[in-house]
Amino acid sequence: MTGFEVHPSSCNSIVSRFLLCSCLYFFNFANKIGRGYGYEVNLPTILSISPPEILHGEKSHTIFAGGVLDLKGISHVLAIITPPQYPLKPLDAPITELPSIELFDNDHDGIYEGIYSDIDIKGTYEISVYAVNKSGVFSLPKKTIIEQKKGYIYGDINMDGLLNIVDTILYMKLLSKKIEINIDQYEEITLQADINMNGIIGCEDVIGFLQILCGGF
Repeated sequence: MTGFEVHPSSCNSIVSRFLLCSCLYFFNFANKIGRGYGYEVNLPTILSISPPEILHGEKSHTIFAGGVLDLKGISHVLAIITPPQYPLKPLDAPITELPSIELFDNDHDGIYEGIYSDIDIKGTYEISVYAVNKSGVFSLPKKTIIEQKKGYIYGDINMDGLLNIVDTILYMKLLSKKIEINIDQYEEITLQADINMNGIIGCEDVIGFLQILCGGF
């Protein structure tokens, strides 16, 4: 025999050891990521959630989640709400700027409940519910929707139920102060016109209105 030769059985043993070490390394790495950066092999789970709901002017609705499980125990359950025509935000705006409520299991029946009370905009509210375990690890979101059939519409300044050129002209008149309104009227109009929800009717609201008008949302 000349040169270096490896017996097939030895080769199989080397490959097996390499694969075993690789799997152990990956499993250990994944666990470290879970503890430090929010990823974990075993995530909290949510088995059930409120079914889709249609409202006809009601301003509040109960959101619930059931079958919330985790081996380490549940710290809290959170519902994050994306309203219809969600106002313009920078691309890097954090999700924490979205409305949210905490759900509680006050009677210890395994059902976490909370009431969301700002359903006053016409359209679809997207609800994402998360369970967080005692290590701070989030579950995957469980999603549902609430459809509001009655309510105000962003940009509908004259409140006729339509978004059109009339509202555009009214925006321009408001900005140029060619319309005189009292405090009560201003508060009512602000609900419709203050698209970025900063309490002031300005140029950003006009840009947001035009995006809504052109289907930019």
